[in-house]
Order: sequence, then structure tokens, then C-alpha cells
Amino acid sequence: ATLPTDAADFAAYKTYKLVFHDSQSEGLTFHKDITVKYGDKVVSSDSYTVDTAGLNEGETFRVTINDVKTVKDTDGQPIAVTAGGKFTVAYSSTLNEKSIIGAQGNPNKVSLEYSNNPNVGGEGETGKTPEDTVIVFTYQLDVNKTFNATVNDKDLPEFTLYKKVSASGDYTKEVVKVVKNSDGKYVASFPRVDDGLYKLVETKVPDGFNKADDTYLEIKATHDETAESPALKNLTITVKNVETKGDPATGTVATSVVNKKGSNLPSTGGMGTVMLYVAGIAVFVLAGA
Repeated sequence: ATLPTDAADFAAYKTYKLVFHDSQSEGLTFHKDITVKYGDKVVSSDSYTVDTAGLNEGETFRVTINDVKTVKDTDGQPIAVTAGGKFTVAYSSTLNEKSIIGAQGNPNKVSLEYSNNPNVGGEGETGKTPEDTVIVFTYQLDVNKTFNATVNDKDLPEFTLYKKVSASGDYTKEVVKVVKNSDGKYVASFPRVDDGLYKLVETKVPDGFNKADDTYLEIKATHDETAESPALKNLTITVKNVETKGDPATGTVATSVVNKKGSNLPSTGGMGTVMLYVAGIAVFVLAGA
């Protein structure tokens, strides 16, 4: 919220009121972690109120500063508020199990109510801005699983999806089991993933099959942020430098992983070859004896 920029205009207000109205869709969970700042100074919670009940329909919370001219910092010292100064309300919310995957997204709307008539004071007449909307989008990764031989439906693979969350290689992970759909296809679905870099690892392998190679992939999404209601424009997945389009409407991208029948051969220089060397030497020793 930017205060009136004209010093005389702002001085004409005996008191000046700001009210932030926030409305979040049911796919977002508000963490009630409000922080209010004037410039870079944190405003004391005694200088404003946060309401989460008794609000307008659809409203999630409301932050009210009854008089910006009397706010204090966290040490209880008055903050010198001037014309053109800016108040910021910061908070966090996360997607929950009700969040919508795909182009519809999960809207968060906010509007600002403010004093606009110095003749009736900050507690009197107020104006209100139009609602501003941001939309949080989320996606789904489908891992289509195929086998080169018959698989036991009671012994299906399990995948772990790791998301890279820092430059140093830190990952978060989610585990999903492959299921057989009504159409007979096998798939492991990871709902509500973000765009970013991922590693897909087969962490449970069916008996008699080789473990599939780890898959490194990237999910990319682009949005039209200039529209009145932000829109999801493109969604892609890149695996082994091959980019494939996803479905923006449903928010789904897919990749395929094959399990092959047989046993893994020992790696060159690994314990498998060492054991073969030992066995071969033993044969020669016995022959010599």
C-alpha cells in the first residue's frame, strides 16, 4: 500500500486507515504468519489487527491498520510515516490436497481499502481498489510403466521422485507405487508437482526384472502474467535433452520407463568380476594339485 504522495494531502488526514482484504481458494492453506513492514522496518503487531472470522464471504483474512500515523516498531518506538511511504503485508500459504491441477489453478485475490476523504478522518470514508489476482499453478507427472515380459500385478514397482531444491543438490522426495489402470496400463502418478529439476528412481523392482535406469527430467511452465487473470500458457517435460509438450488444461506431463526381464550383469571392475577371478584361480590351483 502506497500512501498519498502529496505531503499536504497526507497531512490533511487526522488519521489514515489501511485495510488489506485477502481471499484464497480452498486449494490454499493460509499459515497465519502475517508480517507487516513500513519500508524495511517491521511494524509491531500491536499497531494492527488480523481477523480470520466474521469476514465477507470467501475472505480468508483481513489486516487492519486503523491509523498509519501512530504505528510503532517491534521495540515500541514510533515509526516516522511520511507521504509516499509504503506498507507491505507478507504471509505464506501452501497448496493442499484440494488444490486444482492444471490451467484453472488456485487463485489468491487481494484488495486494499484506504482513507480517501480527510474531511471525515481515517475512521470515516474509505475507498477500495479493484481486486488483484495471482494464481498458483500445480502439475502432475505420470510415469508410464512398461515391461518386456509378464509381470506379477501383486509385485509392481515403486518410484521415488526427488526434486532439486538448491544449487548444492539438496532434494525433496515423494514415493509412489505403480498401479494398474482399468485400461490395463501401468502408471505411477505424482500429483501436485512444481516446475523444476527432478530425478526419478525405481526404488522397488519386481522379482525377475532389472532395475530401470535413473531418469533425470525437467518440468517447465510458462504463464501470461500480464493478463487480468494470469493464465498457464505452456507446459513441457524434458528427458535426455528431448522436450515433450504436456497438457496445460489438465496440467499433466508424462514420461515412460521400461523394466526388462533378467538379472543385472556384474559391472566392470566390480565385486562380480572379482569373484570370477577368485573362482578361476581356484580352478587352476586345484588342477595343479
